[in-house]
Amino acid sequence: MVDLVEEFVHAKEYTGDVWVADYTQQTSSMPAENRKGVCISDTEFTDISAFHLQNPKHVAMLGVNFEEHPHYFPGGIQNCECLFRAKEVVDGGFLLLCELKYCKAHNIQVNAEKAYDQLNSTWNHLASKGIFDSNHCKSFLNISVPDHSDKSPFSSFLYPQNERLDWLKKYRIVLLGENNLLVLDKGIIKVPVEDV
Repeated sequence: MVDLVEEFVHAKEYTGDVWVADYTQQTSSMPAENRKGVCISDTEFTDISAFHLQNPKHVAMLGVNFEEHPHYFPGGIQNCECLFRAKEVVDGGFLLLCELKYCKAHNIQVNAEKAYDQLNSTWNHLASKGIFDSNHCKSFLNISVPDHSDKSPFSSFLYPQNERLDWLKKYRIVLLGENNLLVLDKGIIKVPVEDV
């Protein structure tokens, strides 16, 4: 398996909660020097809705913002926003790919379809490069629509449960559509249980 830090020179280590936001639309009309794109932070954003990866057990993870590695994906490959992987891989560990879509509620399905195409394309490219061991690593492909927390899970806009189970059995891929996920340990990510 390829060393993630050697492959992605801008990879960063995180040991706590992480937030991911994409400012591309929000800053598109600003002067070029004020425009931003995808940002990964260990502090919550106050000016934009974001994807939140909770890490209460402080599992050491590596995070990669693909916008900081534009030449990694050759033409024709649609990449997603980012990846997270446990720093110490145990029994294959986990790989989380995340794509964010900011859109109106009536456009979620169209955006979800595009997002899963991007996630799948990224996963296939990373597998071909040996970034993870697809036979042992459990992969989580997640679409987040931060502006519409009330509509999740967004995966329901695309695939029925039986198709998602097929992906898990055949490829060890869990399809998710959440704005919040929880790292349980070096190998498991899950949807957090909401307090009632």
